[in-house]
Amino acid sequence: MAAACASASARLDPATPTWRIVAESAVPDDVAIVKLFDDKTPAAAPAPVVTTQSLRRTLGARLAAGDRSANFIAAGLPFFGYLWKSSQPPVAVSLDDARHIAAEANVALVRDPASGSLHGVQPGSWELWVVDEDQLRALRAEANSLGVRRVVLFVKR
Repeated sequence: MAAACASASARLDPATPTWRIVAESAVPDDVAIVKLFDDKTPAAAPAPVVTTQSLRRTLGARLAAGDRSANFIAAGLPFFGYLWKSSQPPVAVSLDDARHIAAEANVALVRDPASGSLHGVQPGSWELWVVDEDQLRALRAEANSLGVRRVVLFVKR
């Protein structure tokens, strides 16, 4: 997982126009936002957007680097997912989008026990992975266990 870091004043990543940052409260300019997910490239295989293990690994490495204490880091968590359609690059989807796509296809979104993400597949057509409120709570708890109390959400535009 590549962790991008941006100052809190840099609210948008120009390389990734499919999402925006929403802070739960004001994030001071001296706080680094550590993006805890990868942007899915056209060649990316279907997979969870984030896991507690990848969060622990990425935040732990950032804290171990020692350039900032946990008080000056905000965990950048995804609150969206990706849809992979056959032979097409992945597309960012909101939780509502994912629920709608699954309902239209009569496909259940099932919690993946390894990642905590919701996952749905219509064989031969599409696959999606999406973060929901329950996974966000688990991710926030994991960040808190490392001492990181600030959270910002990356949401689909």
